[in-house]
Amino acid sequence: VTPSPVPSSPGSGGVPPLTPSRAPPLSKEIEEITEQLSKFYLFSTRKVDISCVQMFARAVKPRTVAKGQYVTRIGDPGGTMYFVCRGSCAAEISGECLESLTEGMCFGEIALLHVIKSMSAGRSLESASLEHTRTADIVAREDSTLFELDVLSAKALLRTSPNIMMTMEDTVKRRNHAMLMKHRLQHQINPPGSAPRAYSSPTSPRHRPGLGAPPPKLGAAGVHADRAQSAGASSTQSGGGSSLLSPAA
Repeated sequence: VTPSPVPSSPGSGGVPPLTPSRAPPLSKEIEEITEQLSKFYLFSTRKVDISCVQMFARAVKPRTVAKGQYVTRIGDPGGTMYFVCRGSCAAEISGECLESLTEGMCFGEIALLHVIKSMSAGRSLESASLEHTRTADIVAREDSTLFELDVLSAKALLRTSPNIMMTMEDTVKRRNHAMLMKHRLQHQINPPGSAPRAYSSPTSPRHRPGLGAPPPKLGAAGVHADRAQSAGASSTQSGGGSSLLSPAA
């Protein structure tokens, strides 16, 4: 009987025995990005597994923007979302600041999600991105560091991360509701035929729903809930029911 061959050892000149495949070790950079992403509302609200956050950390691309530099412009294709890692940006229309975007907040997820859904329905990346364009300019208020996530990477990751997909969909609903409440309140402050008055939102950025932290009991427009409800009731009586997207989409 011929004896079975003994596997060669690495030092014997033969081929070493196969070992189970393992994920490549995390680099220092990926570890740091993972730690930063895990603090974002998108990952913390449903306690996403750290291995999932690591996959996102491998997919995002760091981008630095100087103070005054535009990240996106109105009409740009909506195929990328951004995480504000350091610094701050602002969503603007005609130079007017509509929303502050500070560390721990993200933007562009609304348009990104719409592009993904259009692609799932059979649209090409190009046509879907052109259909869902940016609704505001995003400009850096100071030197900032962002993480970019493109639509193709996001589509693949969200397919294996249903918790994050649900969080993004919830974010879309909350931010649309926030803009609707703000629109209704502004209409109350400046009714048709009256002299326009300035509207300012006292909301802290970290209290904006769907961004840096879960929403508190402040109205989504940045006012107390009783005022937001009053605005909603008034608008309901007048037949208001339009749907708006957040300017940071």
